[in-house]
Amino acid sequence: MADPDIRFFFVGVGKCGTSWIYEFLRRHDIVSTPSIKEPYLADVGPTRRAALVAQLYSNTTDQPLADFSNVYYWDPENPSKIAAVNPAAKIIVTVRKPSARIISHFGFLKRNGDVAETATLASYIDAGDRLRLVRRSIYRPMLERYLEKFGRDNILLLPLELLNGDPQAYADRLLEFIGAPRRILDGADKAKVLVAARPRVRIIARTTYIVAGWMRARGMLGILGTLKRSQLLNRVLYRAAANRIETDFGTQTSYIAQLDEDYGKLLSDWGAGLPNLIQIRMSQI
Repeated sequence: MADPDIRFFFVGVGKCGTSWIYEFLRRHDIVSTPSIKEPYLADVGPTRRAALVAQLYSNTTDQPLADFSNVYYWDPENPSKIAAVNPAAKIIVTVRKPSARIISHFGFLKRNGDVAETATLASYIDAGDRLRLVRRSIYRPMLERYLEKFGRDNILLLPLELLNGDPQAYADRLLEFIGAPRRILDGADKAKVLVAARPRVRIIARTTYIVAGWMRARGMLGILGTLKRSQLLNRVLYRAAANRIETDFGTQTSYIAQLDEDYGKLLSDWGAGLPNLIQIRMSQI
């Protein structure tokens, strides 16, 4: 059985803007996107992959397919897995200033009831950083693995600071890379996709997260995708939360400052072409 034409792989990093890209491409039908953001097509065999494409993608003939996962970057074998599916794939990597990414990811843990509302980021990190938020913010080794498999011309690095500071420039880079016509962003395109939130009842939010994993493991992806996009369900489960900035990273404070410094060097090395306003935004985070 021939593999579907999966041309674009959005490999994370998590909490760096992949959800905005997914919603943007899906809203305007720019490429064929799945009904749930993370089908993990690179992690299954050809038969299962074809079944998932038939289940989750509505347009598989006129448009190239895109796969999305915030954890593809985390698996060191994933570049090889993607190359096995399509050695000429285009790879999109979203990144963000590490300290800001860690803060955002910690807020996501609170949203899902993974940590208590009263927990501080410093106490979480000093207790062992169970979900390795710091390690997930080290970008260079992951990029080097993708470079080895696909080369610089087939990889696009998109910093979240550019999306926040100049969303049109961000979209222009993305669309040029995937070979789509330029599109002037409207109000919906410029809106935040994932706003800071906290669970209304922690145990219910945590149970919902576990049930979602159970549904995914049993192949109920279509239903899960519909539930995730339900605004009513989200209002029932979560409440808005202030974008509180935590600056104390406990025992990792100095190390994370080094990661932030290297992040600026990384963008320069990759020629991300950040305008001055982006550098100003980074200094203010």
